[in-house]
Amino acid sequence: MSTLAEIENAAESLPLEEKKELIRFLSNRIAGAGDTLENVKSLLGAWEGMVTFREGWDEPLEVMRPYFK
Repeated sequence: MSTLAEIENAAESLPLEEKKELIRFLSNRIAGAGDTLENVKSLLGAWEGMVTFREGWDEPLEVMRPYFK
């Protein structure tokens, strides 16, 4: 298996919040390297179709509901 495939497999198994953090990290690394915004968009576009949001994904967790009343 190639390194890229290993990275993709590892990223797919991450929970959603960790995927978001990975995207932020990669974006910051690219931006810090002097790359253009288009390069960042290109990198993030590689994730298209790999992250899905289910209905109600942004609803509070049941254990947190008492704090929202």
